[in-house]
Amino acid sequence: MITAIEIENFKAIGQRQRLALRPITLLVGPNSGGKSTVIHALHYAREIFERRNLNADRTINGGDFVDLGGFANFVHEHDQTKSVALRFDLDTKDTGLTWVLDESVGLVEAGIDVDSLNATVKSAWVEIVVKRSILRDALYVQRYSVGLNGQHFAAIETDFESRGTRIVELNLDHPVIKQGTDQMPSLLVEYFDAFWRAGAQKEPKSESSGSLGMMPLTGRPDALPAFDCGLGLPWKTPEEPYNGVVRAVLTQLIVGPGSLLLDELRGFRYLGPLRELPPRNYEPPRYRDETRWATGLAAWDALTESEELRQATSAWLSGSDRLNAGCELRLNRYREISESDELGVALAAGHIFDTDEEVIARFNDLATARRVVLVDAGSGLELRAHDVGVGISQVVPVVVAALDPAAAVVAIEQPELHVHPTLQASLADLLIQGALGLRGSQFLVETHSIHLILRLQRRIRETARGATPTGVPVSAADVAILYAARDHGAATISEIGLDAQGELLRPWPDAFLDQDYQERFA
Repeated sequence: MITAIEIENFKAIGQRQRLALRPITLLVGPNSGGKSTVIHALHYAREIFERRNLNADRTINGGDFVDLGGFANFVHEHDQTKSVALRFDLDTKDTGLTWVLDESVGLVEAGIDVDSLNATVKSAWVEIVVKRSILRDALYVQRYSVGLNGQHFAAIETDFESRGTRIVELNLDHPVIKQGTDQMPSLLVEYFDAFWRAGAQKEPKSESSGSLGMMPLTGRPDALPAFDCGLGLPWKTPEEPYNGVVRAVLTQLIVGPGSLLLDELRGFRYLGPLRELPPRNYEPPRYRDETRWATGLAAWDALTESEELRQATSAWLSGSDRLNAGCELRLNRYREISESDELGVALAAGHIFDTDEEVIARFNDLATARRVVLVDAGSGLELRAHDVGVGISQVVPVVVAALDPAAAVVAIEQPELHVHPTLQASLADLLIQGALGLRGSQFLVETHSIHLILRLQRRIRETARGATPTGVPVSAADVAILYAARDHGAATISEIGLDAQGELLRPWPDAFLDQDYQERFA
């Protein structure tokens, strides 16, 4: 899970800001206050880590709703002399690190406990800095750095003008590298010292304790490593039997956190603020298209494909203790028959039961079309999305996105759009179930719904008293409320904390919560 994000010089955010992310994170504040900047940072990060797209406009997830406009547009104040920095903190206590390279590199022979080395990483952070080279008129990742268990571990930097990429910091005093074997630090020192003895120019050590000087890397255009292969260490010592071990361990501890972040970003899903209605003759595409989530159409694709997801969504829509929207879902199957076909002629003539086995076989060979319909709970009448209130059609993709186990990080804009206040409040229960139930997704929700916020506060209060009406406990530690507003042209984002009873730890920054009082008594 991504536990925090730091943003600098990206869109509305100028000076670096650190934002804590929880299983449920709400982005609130006035229009154009900078809320979308946080979601767009995730879009940009995925473009960088998955496609090396530093000059992103359209994004993998964004569809027609997200157009970053390229570096000249999204760098803060459009000042291309500034560098964009993004840092992501990861909770890895349940996963540890997974090996980037094959394990058959002599690790066991070197006395390194592979499982222990991986499992000892309980948290990590990854930071990248994107910069424009004025001389070469090109964008590049100037710095890639990682931390393990709260301590800085290593950094790679690129001097784009001289085309040089180096490991510039490597903390040999870090407890993690001592976990696998006591000889690992000395093995690294011997490797680097042998490299320098062989004629390389030894650069000064970093001022940080236990750090080595610079080690050139090969095979990369800038500081961003490849996440499916080893670091390009330039040299092997003839007397050192464990060159592969050095490469494997450094790759694991430097590249591994970035690889984990890439996995999280690949599980990022974005649901835009205006959800499209599927056409009346809707059929899902043959291949999944992530960009369809931005418009909500991918939700209907998923409902068509997954019986489990369809049942779960239907239960949330119809349940009296859930959204209670007055409808449920059903999958219908259809076969299209031409009137000129032998089977069509037989049907029209009323002779279908007199047809031979060949005609019946032809019917079985007809392509089957599938279509999800809404069923009115009172009348049992089948309806299409066009035939129900717009609020229901808008909320269906929200429910699917919240319940789909394939999503790791789900960003939703305005889930409450066109929805009755009572149903808005129930959306908070949906988020609790999706984030803290069996699925364990992480939600980043941009909202203006006071009803959703009040329901979250109520559920925290009830949990503190020992009651869990939704069946899933939720505490203040599971929810973050981030308030975004403009201050002298730049966005300032601060957390409005909650106490153990769900009450605000500081007053709301604007009149959002007081609007009812002001309208009644002002």
